[in-house]
Amino acid sequence: MKKTEIVLGIILIAGIIQRWFYLPLGTPLTILSLLIFTVVYLFLTVAILNDIKLKDLFKGETFKDISNYQITNSVLTGVSLAIVNLGLYLMLIHSAGAKLMILLGLLGLSVILIIGLTKYLKNKTTYFSRLFIRIAIFGSIGLTLFLTPIIFWTEIQHSDHPAYVQAVREAYENPENKELWVKAHQEFKKIVAEHQK
Repeated sequence: MKKTEIVLGIILIAGIIQRWFYLPLGTPLTILSLLIFTVVYLFLTVAILNDIKLKDLFKGETFKDISNYQITNSVLTGVSLAIVNLGLYLMLIHSAGAKLMILLGLLGLSVILIIGLTKYLKNKTTYFSRLFIRIAIFGSIGLTLFLTPIIFWTEIQHSDHPAYVQAVREAYENPENKELWVKAHQEFKKIVAEHQK
């Protein structure tokens, strides 16, 4: 599972870089990797955090040495990580609920981290190092994006395209107005066409 996460992380970074330079595969790679991360964490975190091979996941004896706390905590961690990833995806597609999703995921990860730290002080197993690494990575990304204004990254990336930045700002200020989102999308198409010349 660790290899899957590393490959997805590389694809995500490659997608973000390509998206930054307006290359055609940037958005699909970024969206695909975030959605796969979401599904993987939602359904396979018990295996990931407890170092269980996928083929052994459905064998009853696999779980005999794993505590109820670790199983429950793994499921809750998976749900929280999936929610953060879903929030990142929603932010990428400029959805109004993105920050709320990231906040919910971060709250879940915070509770898991606090309880995990108290358990770790009593029993320093590798389970906790696997848990803390994932919380640190996705928690820091989620927290950074949650604390920055939603228009911030658009302003940085598109600082030389003020018409697009203004269109996105107006669309965020009036999220129910579909005409403003269409205008923002049209401005973005102009940017892409300009970079593909």
